[in-house]
Amino acid sequence: MSEPTSICILNYGSGNVGSVANICRTLCDEVTVSNAPEAIKSATHLILPGVGAFDRSLQKMRERLPLELIEQQVKVDKKPLMGICVGLQVLCDAGTEGGKTAGLGWLNGTVERLESHGLHLPHIGWNTVHFAENSWFAPAFAETKEFYFVHSFALAKSADASAHSDYGSQFVAAVERGNLFAVQFHPEKSQAAGRTLLSRFLEYRTDA
Repeated sequence: MSEPTSICILNYGSGNVGSVANICRTLCDEVTVSNAPEAIKSATHLILPGVGAFDRSLQKMRERLPLELIEQQVKVDKKPLMGICVGLQVLCDAGTEGGKTAGLGWLNGTVERLESHGLHLPHIGWNTVHFAENSWFAPAFAETKEFYFVHSFALAKSADASAHSDYGSQFVAAVERGNLFAVQFHPEKSQAAGRTLLSRFLEYRTDA
């Protein structure tokens, strides 16, 4: 029998941590915002939020989060983790915002400036997301849905891509590798669609 669902939102000073916590509390009774090792180990699901620049966000994560513990929890213990916006980007091989910077390398691809072909950057607002048939989230989205984006950089391609969107050109909207999930959009700003996506994430269990 699996243990009750609990969420630890990894706290390194990200600006959207409060709104992520608010939506999570509508889906789960046990939600903590913490960088404490015990809180991370005791949670069944981890969420890595993020807004802002790749290089500065990654620097704050390295300073404030126990990344070796989190990596062990995700890669060895197979605990589900969801990255959001910059929380997706830093999980990738590298990013070019603020100069090329190595990422954590847990997901495939390099984050680069959007090829918007004259459309305004940053890309702000609602946009349609197309999930691949084999995406964990596909059963929850029989029809394409719109999610809320705020970004100027994204993955143009990734071997781990599980959803795409378009803004001047196609870019990766979500990536998945086993128990590791990440989205370029903001589910916490995406109303019903965001709640559905996070609810589906919480259904992923490795202790069942």
